Amino acid sequence: MNKLGTEGICNSKIINIYYFIVVCYSIFMFNPDYVTKAERERRIKYKRKPTRTAKTISVESSVWALLDLIKVAKNFKNANETVAYCITEIGVAEGIETV
Repeated sequence: MNKLGTEGICNSKIINIYYFIVVCYSIFMFNPDYVTKAERERRIKYKRKPTRTAKTISVESSVWALLDLIKVAKNFKNANETVAYCITEIGVAEGIETV
């Protein structure tokens, strides 16, 4: 201890500042609700993806042949695009869907 008796005061201030930093750091780093910027961006990107579902379609082979003819005529890559096109066209024709 020095002549003025301030050594103990300085040490306690340093300890208090250290404690404050450790507590604040712990709150931000160990908070389970805290989400990093990269994680927020990943979640936003994930939300924008279209919903994909798998469904088995059981129809006669003549329907599949017609679907294949439409696919070739319209230059679609696969049956999914062809079915989506057909559904949209029927919806527009019926007045249910607008383009």
